[in-house]
Amino acid sequence: MRVKILILSLTMLIILTVPRLLGADEFVNPGGMNVTEKTVEDMLIAGIRYRGQFEETPTYFLKLFAHAGSYITGPPFALYYDAGTEEGFDIEVCVPVSDTVETTEIKTRLYEGGELLSAFHYGDGETLYGQNLSKAWDRLFEYVGMNDLKVTAPIREIHLEWNMIDSPQDVIEMQIPLIDG
Repeated sequence: MRVKILILSLTMLIILTVPRLLGADEFVNPGGMNVTEKTVEDMLIAGIRYRGQFEETPTYFLKLFAHAGSYITGPPFALYYDAGTEEGFDIEVCVPVSDTVETTEIKTRLYEGGELLSAFHYGDGETLYGQNLSKAWDRLFEYVGMNDLKVTAPIREIHLEWNMIDSPQDVIEMQIPLIDG
């Protein structure tokens, strides 16, 4: 029992400190979401780009993990290039890598960093692609509108804590690139 309590305590400590560990000036918007403006550095990434549904991303991530393996240097993330059409969304699943990983599906490239807005979503696997994450994105875009910010695509979801099968507490960082001016 003590081991379970210790593990739970350590897990909560990590979940509650992840935003602070990543650094940035943090503030709370009227909707209650902590939003930060921060700078992200350029990084080498391997990715698979496809048009489809959000629920398909785990399948593509598994393909990516199988080929990128020991070259992976950070948490997986998804880039969303559009708001979707009848055929689905323009999505790229990615991982930061230390060297080139290429197949017919996987391409390696430089992901350009820059200034962006960042907020965190905490939720389990059932809410990952459901209402809670969707509402979190809505609140982040409301913040963009309320502050008259200029943003661009792709938006990014970084899976800091993620179990594709069943996770009691996923941690996702949502990022929106800002346009100067």
